[in-house]
Amino acid sequence: MEERMALDPKQKDVLDREEEQQLQNKSEPHNIDMYIEQFKKQIKAGLFYICCVCNRTLYKKSVIILKKTKYSVQNCFMVQCSFDGNEYICKTCHTKLLKSQLPCQAAVNNLFVDETPAELAALEKLEQILIAQRIVFEKIVIMPKGQQRKIKGAICNVPVECNQTCT
Repeated sequence: MEERMALDPKQKDVLDREEEQQLQNKSEPHNIDMYIEQFKKQIKAGLFYICCVCNRTLYKKSVIILKKTKYSVQNCFMVQCSFDGNEYICKTCHTKLLKSQLPCQAAVNNLFVDETPAELAALEKLEQILIAQRIVFEKIVIMPKGQQRKIKGAICNVPVECNQTCT
């Protein structure tokens, strides 16, 4: 209390405002419904914004309008207009291009995942294991909260000759 008396009037006002703000924060109940509504507002627009570098569809808060003159690397842009006619770039690609690096997920890298053939998609788990080209040994543990699984420790990747398995 004596310390407070020694403060000048401006400092006392600042302390009073801070205490008032803390009391107000404690008295307001944190309603989960408020946070859910806030989340719904943020994702209301949906995944409509397409990055011109990596071709991913993203939410509005994850992209910025593309200005090609900002970047020294020019060979990675694809003409990809979003629903509103603007070209966007995701924040991940934006930061890489500002550093004059080609983003690892850029479409010009030609790193695409092929679709799984129908014959392989219809296999049972045991059949998948039998024809696998690699056997992965890993320690999977269940996390205490939420019962989610995680990998703990090292992973051992052993190549397998498919001919030995199938004969």
